Amino acid sequence: MKKIAALPFILVILCFSSFGQVATGGTFSLDQSVIAGGGGSSTGGTFSLTGTVGQDAAGTTSTGGSFALTDGFWQAAALAPTAAEVTVGGRVLSSLNAAIPRAIVTFTGADGVTHAAVTNNFGFYTITGLQAGQTYLITVSARRYIFAPQAVSVVDNLTGYDLRML
Repeated sequence: MKKIAALPFILVILCFSSFGQVATGGTFSLDQSVIAGGGGSSTGGTFSLTGTVGQDAAGTTSTGGSFALTDGFWQAAALAPTAAEVTVGGRVLSSLNAAIPRAIVTFTGADGVTHAAVTNNFGFYTITGLQAGQTYLITVSARRYIFAPQAVSVVDNLTGYDLRML
């Protein structure tokens, strides 16, 4: 009878002991972890990891044994600035502020690419497709009028950029 009374006790111990087991071995993946607060350390088992504020070796990979660690500032994808396209517009005017129709306005970039427009009957022009952050040489060609070339650096859309003859 003593054997039957001890059986429930043994079953209870076996059940609770399974909750305390630790899994070891096998493979695992740690996709991203952060040591918050500007640095610190983490330890456990047979490893130690220390992080610092503004690591000067950000982005390097450390290996040893059967592990590899990439440190630094993680991001989903490499980020690179992109140049936005901007538009410049205005009027071509005589020295007396009269509109000059059918004038050719040309913007030439440092790379040699040109963008041109012809003014309408009221002297208005619009140049599209310019790259923000670039400097352009502007020339104007019109019958009986002389214009000095000028340079402009565009960082955003520009309206009311009037071009006057000499």
